[in-house]
This record gives sequence, structure tokens and C-alpha cells, in this order.
Amino acid sequence: MKIWIVLLAGAALASSGCFDMPSVYPLYTEQTAMAEPRLTGDWQSRDSKEQMFVRLTGDRKYRVIYIDDKGEGSVWELRVVKLSETPVADMMQARETDIPAHHFLALSFDGATLKVWFLDSSQLRGKAGEEGLAYVRGKKDEVVLTAPSASLAAFLGKNLAEEVKRAPDAEFLALK
Repeated sequence: MKIWIVLLAGAALASSGCFDMPSVYPLYTEQTAMAEPRLTGDWQSRDSKEQMFVRLTGDRKYRVIYIDDKGEGSVWELRVVKLSETPVADMMQARETDIPAHHFLALSFDGATLKVWFLDSSQLRGKAGEEGLAYVRGKKDEVVLTAPSASLAAFLGKNLAEEVKRAPDAEFLALK
């Protein structure tokens, strides 16, 4: 079993892209996933360089088409849970051939503005390694969460307030 987790963690590191702390397991369960109607719609970054199109595709399941500042698109599946009264997105790139890597983002809605915090700060990565919730390779900047959903929720829930004190990593404005 441990060999399988290490192999899966290595593959998640290789396929994680710009997120610095992927997870082998989802943050949500069928019982904890929730609808977040404010998320559905078309969004543009404050500097107009990125766009995001979010659609509800099933029961509490969203599809996100994200276009980065270079005009390159990617498609993501997204579920939302609430931790410490904060909506948290669990995103997974929608590619059938990859080993699933879940990425977590705290969300805040302020009128027509969506603020986003990537839950992968160096402080959070360090804590995950120290608490035995992650596989850490080399320096502490190569971390893959290997803990099950309930442990992930407890860990992020207790650290979420500190993470959202910093400036958001991204802000998106709703398009009309």
C-alpha cells in the first residue's frame, strides 16, 4: 500500500501544473459537497488577462473552462465544500489519462467579485509535512497530500483563517 501511495504521489507532482500542493484524495465527499450558485457564470480577472467560465453539470458538480493570460485553455471539474464557513473549491483537471490530482482554493464572494486563495502556501505545505498528511520530496516545496478526505478537511479547516488573511491570489469580476 505504501509503495502505491508513493508512486501516486510522484505522478501527482509531475502532473500538478502550477499548483504547489496537489492531493491524491478529494476534499469533498458525496455528503459534504455543496451547491454554490454564486460560482456559476462567466468571470474575467481584474486585469482582463484571464477568463473563467463555470457551469453546473450535475448535482453539486461544476465544469470550469479556464483561459490563462497566454490564451491557453484548460478544463477542470470542481466541487465545493464549506470549511469554517468558507467555501472551498476542490478542482481536478478534466483529463481522462492523468492520475487525478485535486487542488484546493478558498473562495470569497463580494458582490460581483470572486476572490481566490490557492491553499498551497509554503507555510501550509510545511505544516502538512510535519503533521504526516503529505508525501514530501526533497525540499518542502514538493508536497503531495496523501491524507484521506476527512483528515484533509480537518487540517484545512483549522488553517483556513490564517490563509485567507493574506491578499487573495486572484480576483475575478463577473461578466454580464
